[in-house]
Amino acid sequence: MDAALLLACFIFGGLTTYTISERRNRARWRRFERRAADPARTRAVLVQRRAPATIRRTALWSIYMGQMALPGGLLALLGLFVGGLGLISIPGMVLAIRIWRLGYAMLRRDPRAERAALDLQRFAVRLNVVTVAAAVVLCAFEGFGPLSLVLLGYAAVSFAHAAAMGRCAKLLADDRLVRARCDRLSQCPAHSEAHG
Repeated sequence: MDAALLLACFIFGGLTTYTISERRNRARWRRFERRAADPARTRAVLVQRRAPATIRRTALWSIYMGQMALPGGLLALLGLFVGGLGLISIPGMVLAIRIWRLGYAMLRRDPRAERAALDLQRFAVRLNVVTVAAAVVLCAFEGFGPLSLVLLGYAAVSFAHAAAMGRCAKLLADDRLVRARCDRLSQCPAHSEAHG
């Protein structure tokens, strides 16, 4: 029963905080463009209501991946008493916490989210190359055991998430450029109207 409660907290806790944050920050993603109603006049047209689907999915994924820092931290703490093995999980915990924060930053359309997504993508790839290498070494000595399979599975999920963070960085960069061009050409209503 305790495991079911923990799993429910994990699933619904992440989903609840994601939903609240996504709804609260929709106005930050709202974008208008000036469109010609006829040759003599233009009007503002709402062309984007919320974050793109890729960013929303990756933000939720990031929140769930980030929540893994808590059980990872507990395992690391236990591992410290077993020959210091818990020290090797510290980079993974740091990555998980930073990914968790990135999920919310992308939903907020934080100007630093683009750079953070690229940095975390590189960090995740490097860390998971080491994870795969550790799994291969374990396989060489012990064959395919449960630990090596968990490591390979985690690395596969993390590589896929790193690719998604790269796509989000591109979407954030494109959004930044579109909004800058729109502001420069005065084709859109003022920022205050878009954020209101």
